Amino acid sequence: MKRMLLTVFALAALTLLALPQGSYAQETLGMWFEQPDTSCTTAAFLDHVTAHIVYMNPSIPSTRGFECGYDVTLPGAKGAQINTNISVSFPIDVIDVGLDDSGAGTYNRIVGFSTPLPTTSATIMCILDIFVLDAGQINILMRPAAPQSPPIDGNPKVVKEDFNLVSVPLAHASGSEATLKINPVGGACGVVLDNEDMSFGSVKSLFR
Repeated sequence: MKRMLLTVFALAALTLLALPQGSYAQETLGMWFEQPDTSCTTAAFLDHVTAHIVYMNPSIPSTRGFECGYDVTLPGAKGAQINTNISVSFPIDVIDVGLDDSGAGTYNRIVGFSTPLPTTSATIMCILDIFVLDAGQINILMRPAAPQSPPIDGNPKVVKEDFNLVSVPLAHASGSEATLKINPVGGACGVVLDNEDMSFGSVKSLFR
């Protein structure tokens, strides 16, 4: 799969319509903004920005949970205390044993659903509320959970109905990470989208 830094996702419901067939059929787990933009989003200090972790093109009809992690980093203030905070909610009741350290900008989702969650071509696994409390650019880097369940292959995991795990690659990955960008200053993000993987237009067309 060619590299894509970020496609921002406009999500209107918890269950989405089928994605167009062809250019983007790989099973992935990705994080997407709610605001419509092709590469990143902007926000003011004290804004709340919504993002979603989405299971795309699933190989299973339902899931009992998932594992992934994500880190907040400040490229312009390396080593600084992270003030921006991310809270999480889920489409159904869950048990989440992932450990977070918001001051270090480190988050882990190790989630079991109370009942199997039926999958569609784009299934929302959780909703993130990003409370912007830092200046300058904020990066959110998605990764496997820590600790990572076997196989230790650098991928997030999705739980099958029989409780076995599916290893799922990251969407819009750059190396081993998937990157969202927020610029609270309101300037251009400067991120180039490889639209051969997934164009924002193809996502927008789902909601027309």
